[in-house]
Amino acid sequence: MKKSLRPSALCGFICMLILVVLSGCRKDDFPEQGSEKMITEVDYDAFRFSLYVDNTNSKGSDENPGTEELPFQTIQHAANIAGPGDVICVKNGSYRERVVVKKGGEAGKPVTFVGYPRHKSQVTNGFEIRADHVELVGFDITHDQAGWNGNGIWLAGNDVKILDNYIHDVPGGAGIQPQWGNGPGAWERVVIAYNHIYRCNAGMVVAGKDWLVEKNSIERLVRPAEGGRDADYFRFFGEDHIIRGNIMYGTREDEIGTSHTDLFQSYVVNQGEYARNILIEGNFGIDFYHQGLMMSQNSDATEEMDGITIRGNIFVGAGSWNICVHGVTNLVVEYNTFANYAIHGVGLRDSRTTIPFGSTGRIRYNIFANGKSSYFSEELSHYDAGNNLLFNVREPSPSNPEMVDDPLFVNPDDPLGADGIPFTGDDGLMLKSNSPAIGMAPGNRNLGAYQN
Repeated sequence: MKKSLRPSALCGFICMLILVVLSGCRKDDFPEQGSEKMITEVDYDAFRFSLYVDNTNSKGSDENPGTEELPFQTIQHAANIAGPGDVICVKNGSYRERVVVKKGGEAGKPVTFVGYPRHKSQVTNGFEIRADHVELVGFDITHDQAGWNGNGIWLAGNDVKILDNYIHDVPGGAGIQPQWGNGPGAWERVVIAYNHIYRCNAGMVVAGKDWLVEKNSIERLVRPAEGGRDADYFRFFGEDHIIRGNIMYGTREDEIGTSHTDLFQSYVVNQGEYARNILIEGNFGIDFYHQGLMMSQNSDATEEMDGITIRGNIFVGAGSWNICVHGVTNLVVEYNTFANYAIHGVGLRDSRTTIPFGSTGRIRYNIFANGKSSYFSEELSHYDAGNNLLFNVREPSPSNPEMVDDPLFVNPDDPLGADGIPFTGDDGLMLKSNSPAIGMAPGNRNLGAYQN
C-alpha cells in the first residue's frame, strides 16, 4: 500500500518542505483574515506556463490568445480551452468566479492551474473539478455561497492533484468535497497535499479509491448559526486510502454550535457507504474535539467497515473518546499516543445493525495517559491486546499484560513545544531518556508515536 507523491513532468517540483506552526486556541491567536500556519517551499518558477490569466491587466480579455502580454480575463475561459499538458498561470488578483473545469488532460499530461505568485490569486467562489487529469496548485480559495455545493473545491474526477492551496472561510461546506461515489469506478488516484484549510464548516471528505491525503493543515472549524453540517476534520469512505501527516487544531467549542466534532469519522448509513483498507498514520490532533475516530452504521446497513489501521498518531485532549467503533472488523491500533482525554481510550463496540455483530481488532504498543479508561470491548466484540503503557487511566477488564507506569513525557503540559511544530525535537510528548516506554516494542522501537 506504499504510495509516493510524484509531481508531473511539467510541474517540475524540486522541493517540498512543510513547516506547520501551530498555536493555542485563544481568540487573539486567530485574526479574522486567517492565520496561515503552513509555509510551503515549492519551486513555482519551475512551471512552464502555456496560458495566462490576469484580470488586473488592462489588456486582459477572453478574446485574447492567452499569452503573458495578452492574457485572458477569466479563469473559466482558460479552463474551457485548455488541453492536455497546458499549464495555466493565474496572476495575482481577485477572481469572483465559480470555476468549473470540464476539460482535463491525459496520463502524463494533466491540465494544471497555478496561482502565481503563491496564494495571491483569490478565487472567491471556488472550483469544481469535473474532469480527469487536473492539477490545482497555489490558490487562495473561498466560497461564501450557501446550498448543497457550498464547498471550497468540489471534486468529481480521477487522477487529480490538489496541492498547496489556502482554502478559507467556507461557512456552509467543506474545504474539499468529492461528489458522491465510492470504490472502483468512483474517484480514483487523487492526491491532496500541503493545503491549509481555515475556518470552514468541515475539513475534507475522502471517498472513492486510492487517495493519498498528506501533510494538510486544518484549522479552526466553524458552523454557522443556521444550517451547515457537523464540523468534522475528516470524513472518509471507500477503499485503499492513506491519510497521513495531517495537522488538526484550533477549533473552539463556542464556534461549532451543536456539532459533534471528530478528527476522523466514517459510517454506513446511505446506500454505497463503506470503508475498507484505510491507513490513518502520523496525524496530530489537538485543541477542542469530541472523538479522535468515530465509526458506526444504522440498523439496516449491509456494507462493511474493515481493515482500518490507526498507527503513529497523537491525539491530545479528546472531549470524549479517542477511538469509538461499532461493527468494525480487523481494526489495528498501534504506536499511538493518546493523552489528556476525558473518557475512553479505545472502545470496540457491537454493531448497530438489526442483527448485531462484534468489532474485532488489535491494540498494541500504544501509550494511554491521563484519561478515564484505557480500552474495552462490548459483549460480541473482541480484541488482541497487550504491550501498551497505561498511566493514570483505568486498566482494561479482563486485564492484559500491560505496563502501568509514568511514560515520562518531556513536558505533558506543552505537547507542541516552543516551536509549535509537531513531530520536532522539542515536542512535549516526546519521551525522556529514562522513559519506561523506550525500546519496549518489537525491533527495539518505543511505545507510542515518538520513535526518538
